[in-house]
Amino acid sequence: MISAEETLKIGIQLHEAGRYDEARQCYQRILRANSSHPDANHLLGLLDYLNGKYDQAVAQIKKALAKRPASALFLNSLGASYRALGAYADARAAFERAIQIQPNYAEPHNNLGTVLAAIGEFAEAEAVYQKALVLKPGFIDVYINLGGLLHSLHRYDEAEATLRKVLQLYPQHPLAWNNLGNVFKSRERLAEAADCYMAALRADPNYAACWGNLALTLQAQGDWNGAVAAFDKSFELRAAPGLLVKRALALPVILDTSAQAHEVRQRFDLEVERILNSNLRVDDVFHDAGVTVFHLAYHGIDDRDRYCRVAKLYSHICPSLNYVAPHCQTQNPGRVRPGRRRIAFISQFFHNHSVGRHFAGLIKHFPRENFEVVLLRFPGSGDDAARAIAESADMVVTLPPDLIKARDQIAALELEVLYYTDIGMEPLTYFLAFARLAAVQIVAAGHPASTGVPTLDYFISCEAAEIPEGDRHYSERLVRMKSIPNYFDRPQLVGPQPSRSEFGLADDWHVYMCAQNLCKLHPDFDLIMGEILRRDPQGRVILFHGSTQYWSERLAERLRRTISDVADRVGFLPHQRNDRFLHLLTLADAVLDSTHFNGGTTSAQAMAVGAPTVTWPGEFMRARQCYCNYHHMGLFDCVAKDAEDYVRIAVRLANDREFREVIIEKIFARNGVLYNNPAYAYELEKFLITALESQNRRAA
Repeated sequence: MISAEETLKIGIQLHEAGRYDEARQCYQRILRANSSHPDANHLLGLLDYLNGKYDQAVAQIKKALAKRPASALFLNSLGASYRALGAYADARAAFERAIQIQPNYAEPHNNLGTVLAAIGEFAEAEAVYQKALVLKPGFIDVYINLGGLLHSLHRYDEAEATLRKVLQLYPQHPLAWNNLGNVFKSRERLAEAADCYMAALRADPNYAACWGNLALTLQAQGDWNGAVAAFDKSFELRAAPGLLVKRALALPVILDTSAQAHEVRQRFDLEVERILNSNLRVDDVFHDAGVTVFHLAYHGIDDRDRYCRVAKLYSHICPSLNYVAPHCQTQNPGRVRPGRRRIAFISQFFHNHSVGRHFAGLIKHFPRENFEVVLLRFPGSGDDAARAIAESADMVVTLPPDLIKARDQIAALELEVLYYTDIGMEPLTYFLAFARLAAVQIVAAGHPASTGVPTLDYFISCEAAEIPEGDRHYSERLVRMKSIPNYFDRPQLVGPQPSRSEFGLADDWHVYMCAQNLCKLHPDFDLIMGEILRRDPQGRVILFHGSTQYWSERLAERLRRTISDVADRVGFLPHQRNDRFLHLLTLADAVLDSTHFNGGTTSAQAMAVGAPTVTWPGEFMRARQCYCNYHHMGLFDCVAKDAEDYVRIAVRLANDREFREVIIEKIFARNGVLYNNPAYAYELEKFLITALESQNRRAA
């Protein structure tokens, strides 16, 4: 007769070979013969864990612990089972008890780190991971987890270094390559991200999640067809519901033709409708389906209803998005605490970013008599601009990169007003906006397009930025301020003026500079650039490389088709430091504002240094930002009525020196209204007090 220990040994061998049913039979045979055998209970629990039966795993491992209560091994397994159930308090207690019993046991240190990271105790998690590495140098799982933590905290250099330690030990480790790709993607180093994902897929061609990550990267690079194919491959390997959402909402970054915008929308609308008519559900929508439709805004089409359909899609697949904070469920949610009302400004971009530059002054100068100002930011906001913005607020709250935890932290603040400076540029704040977290919730033009999210009450714009019928462009209630809705610090030229030659520009060129993000350059704009170059043989159009070289290559290829006769006179410069960029603007004979989606920050920078900017205001706010500046300056010489007028003004600026000098003088004489102007802060305060009083009357 085979002994219990021999049976256990056979069971473990079967277990390790993946023959789980046979292994289970061995463990059960042991328990029938000896019900007090703790190892058999523990191993049965591990089998239940592997099969996703976490409740049963907990029950079996508890039986093992009842027979051997001081087993750090059993406690570690119990903690893992609790963690899988989302019972983080119980998991933490189990791991801490295991460490107490066996302080040099590295595995529960690593597992405790994952729990601490999950509940937002990031510093504690990092310390525990480091301890695990001291106990067990070269512990691959710890390097992977620590790299993920550092990535989520936007400590990208450290995350990269940590993951490369894994690859030094195991050069073909697919998870390490995938996670390194995620780090590069977050840094917008898309070509390197794609290379990492391909390395992961060479090691494991059936790595479904990596195919999904590659799809997102290809989409960001502008390879829309490649992205859709990668999404399909990922879904073929693992039918994850979130992938269907990501695939449905995939959009090209650089349009090939004007007609493609309409073709893309037809497919987009069909995919969205298919999901709305399905039973698709996604529990963790931020991590599993977290994409926005950012690039719709660049196509020059009214997309309000489309944004509303996307918001409806997300509410359909994840009803828990529609959360209401406890203080907003009261009779009078607009007045929950004595003293000053509490307004919070929220964004991922409160650092050296266009959003940070536009709204830093508003946060600093917002009147404090009636309001306490709270800054809601996220990990990684660590540059000088971020520190200055934080110092100007009354309270700073750093939210975790987790939708539910961030939402709970905001709810606990019992806000009267929640001000989203931008929505649609990244998924976390977009999904937070679905919740009712304040009595009044507003969105501003950090990304100047409607959101479609029903819980956002107001969209803050200004009179000059809207056409009379502009209300129809928004799902939110449109508020037309008299002031420009930002506080922009005046940019200053610093240091000696560089020469054109330092940037590779010839002195005898007529330089037409378009400094906009390449995804703003609609194919219609190609024709304007082409006509400018045909009328000015000395003309050169200067663009700036995109976030990835692929964008520049794709746009250059398009220009060779759309304006083939003059495409060789369109060049690209790399992105510049802010101080050099401002000097570079002054070297242009004319600055070209993109049509359909204007420059916001770039226009303000150009006017600060007197660079004449040609603009053609369109129907939507996003196509009227530069015009709005000119309107407030009372200066319309460079505002075009149509495409022909745009070309005429640009060519005259480059060829008529006297005209250009007059425009520069006018800009310098009048541009003071654009900068360091606190008028919007006071106008916003007045509006918010009225809005809160109106909300209170409705609640009563």
